[in-house]
Amino acid sequence: QYFDSYEEQKQREKEKEAERQKIVHEESNPNMAKSDNPIPLPYQPLRPEARPIDPEKIIPMGWKQPGERNHLPDEKDTDGKRVAKKRPKGKGTENRPKAGSNSKPSEPDRAQDVDPRALLLKGQIGVIKSWNVHLKILLFEKACLVYATLAEQEYAQQRYGATLRHLYSAIRCQQVVTKYISCVSSQRSLLLGRAGDCFFQLVKDWNRIGEHLTQFSDEHHLDQLIMEELVKDIGNELEKTLPVPTENIEQLMMTSCSCYETAISGAAKDSQDELRRRLGSVRNELGVKYMHWAQEEYQRYWDAERPEKEEGGDSPEPLYQLLSKKSYDSLKKGVALFEAINDTTNQALLLCNMGRFMRFRAHIHLVGERPNNVNVQKKFYHEAFGYYQRALGTLGTRKENPELWSLFTWELSTATFNLAKQLQDHNVISVDGQGGPAQSQEEIEQEVVDMLQQALKLCDQDNSGPKQVLYSFRAGLIHHRIASYHHMSYRYTVDEHRRKTCLRLTKLHYEKAATIFETLSEPQEFLETQLERIALQEYQGEQAAATTAKTHHLLTALALCKQTCPLIEHIASVKPHATDDSLTRDGASGYEELQKLLELFEKRLQVILLTLTKLSLQATGNPREQTAAHYKALYTIALRTRSARRAEDAAKQSEADGIKEYALHLSTMLRQVCDQDRQHEVASR
Repeated sequence: QYFDSYEEQKQREKEKEAERQKIVHEESNPNMAKSDNPIPLPYQPLRPEARPIDPEKIIPMGWKQPGERNHLPDEKDTDGKRVAKKRPKGKGTENRPKAGSNSKPSEPDRAQDVDPRALLLKGQIGVIKSWNVHLKILLFEKACLVYATLAEQEYAQQRYGATLRHLYSAIRCQQVVTKYISCVSSQRSLLLGRAGDCFFQLVKDWNRIGEHLTQFSDEHHLDQLIMEELVKDIGNELEKTLPVPTENIEQLMMTSCSCYETAISGAAKDSQDELRRRLGSVRNELGVKYMHWAQEEYQRYWDAERPEKEEGGDSPEPLYQLLSKKSYDSLKKGVALFEAINDTTNQALLLCNMGRFMRFRAHIHLVGERPNNVNVQKKFYHEAFGYYQRALGTLGTRKENPELWSLFTWELSTATFNLAKQLQDHNVISVDGQGGPAQSQEEIEQEVVDMLQQALKLCDQDNSGPKQVLYSFRAGLIHHRIASYHHMSYRYTVDEHRRKTCLRLTKLHYEKAATIFETLSEPQEFLETQLERIALQEYQGEQAAATTAKTHHLLTALALCKQTCPLIEHIASVKPHATDDSLTRDGASGYEELQKLLELFEKRLQVILLTLTKLSLQATGNPREQTAAHYKALYTIALRTRSARRAEDAAKQSEADGIKEYALHLSTMLRQVCDQDRQHEVASR
């Protein structure tokens, strides 16, 4: 014996004892027939008759209200008990509440009884009193999913009218489901968010707005049948406040904002940030459009002739003022939205647009305000500077976002340069409220120069990006303006020390401006700069008492004239940059302005050579006659005119061709003057 048989014997005795106890129990409790119940027989009819079903009869759906837990139909009591007896005891039965207890099942236990494939969530939703209502709700929920899927497909194909139609159908189907089962999570906020996207995309795709509106109104027959069923179930409670797209850009964008706002109010916290970001983008676009519309209306309003305002009559507020207010409000709301979600990039962009709005506001005057009020312009420009500085501070450093940093720096430089131009062009002494001057003339001049210097510092000429040429061109304009300002101060200043300082700064900035314009091949700006430098030398020659000093300044002016030869040849060989419809500040076309500069240059050259001829005749010394003959020969060359053209040829010739011909004449004349002057220098050595 290798195994002990004691355990096996003990087990057999236990089984015999259990069988004996079972026999004793059956003998003491015989299974007798009941007088009021027939004995069940294993018989079923071949064609069982259908049992009638009452549609109003309550069908338990697996979720019971607290008071109905212990009340089941009588006919199922026996079966329920029998099933309970046959059910094996497991670990899960230990925590199950007893039949007579008042304890409620916990939420995790209830969630375990829910089929994850069920469309209708089983929770605290009560009892649906009709099976056909239950099935109809399932159908409506499936219809909602189908409509939402169709909407996403149409949106991907850029069919925004059809997308809106499907979204509205999905929202109405969702309304039926949430009416009967309130605890089902509503997707209304997500659907409204997509509707806001559609309205915004309609504005972007404005060229196809007619096609989108046709898609929205083109309803299928099946959609009409579903809507009829919705009306039967909901009636007057059917969602009818959903906006309809129209051919109005402002209305579409306002509708987009309202859809986003409604979606945010009912969305979960994790999805609210994305909706706020999209709403902020629409607010930004709407604010910019309001700004552009206000600018157009402002120009139209002040260009139109209006009847004089009657005394005592209240005229309506101009449209451009209303649009300006709407632009400001929309941009402010956009900044607040991005600030709430801590979106620094978009917040910086909105702050930059706020700076643009302040610049726009500085250049318009409301009804009753004085136009070109420098003090008001300074106020709004300084607010614009504040917004630009906030935008740069929001970005942090240039390394984090170099493109936006360059953009904001350019905007700040533009604003600073424009304010400096306004202060220089409208240089008036401001008066405070008590009638005394708030600033002296010297303080205003210093403020203008400081503003121009600040704008010059903001010009990033070392930047190798796409704006390098623009920065260089603006730097040339700033140097030209600073030089012009010092030139004016030099002419009208009495103090000798200040005159010397102004003269030194004038020559310095004129030279820098001319170098930049010559490098960029900008003939018009270069000619303007050179003519002002020539005028400065002529003025110094007039102020000089000695003939030698006068001659020295005029020779310097002649050298400046000869420096223009390469760019005038450039005008003769290349089509000028100006276009027929481009306007300058004086209203003349760009070609006319360039034509005037060339004519003025020719006249100044002739005057310089004539004056040099006269001064050489007045001079003393042996080479007097030779020098006078030389300048007389140069003056003769400068007096040569172009060959006369026939009237028919002149009529056919365009302005650009006329300028090229005139520039060719001047370049030939300058080349002859340079050659003749060079030969005279060699001979006089």
